Amino acid sequence: MDMVEQLIREIETFGEKLEGSVASPAQPHLFNVNEDAEKLGEVKSVTFHTVTQMLLYVTKRSRPDLETLISFLITRISKSDVDDGKKLKRGVNFC
Repeated sequence: MDMVEQLIREIETFGEKLEGSVASPAQPHLFNVNEDAEKLGEVKSVTFHTVTQMLLYVTKRSRPDLETLISFLITRISKSDVDDGKKLKRGVNFC
């Protein structure tokens, strides 16, 4: 599987509609964590984990520009919240 196929698979797995384009994979508030944010539900949490792992693979193989975003999101897998989901969505949209 080449990287284009991997990215297409990742976007399909993400399952949300992506609109517009973004100039960078993350915004300046990437490392800010809102402790009061709503936690992701079971299904979204599994999707978050899956897509984050897929992006990690892509980052290591061909997209080092995603490394900062992914290194943060990996630390949030067990406690992902709605804000983390938005950060992941932006990263997927950047791809």
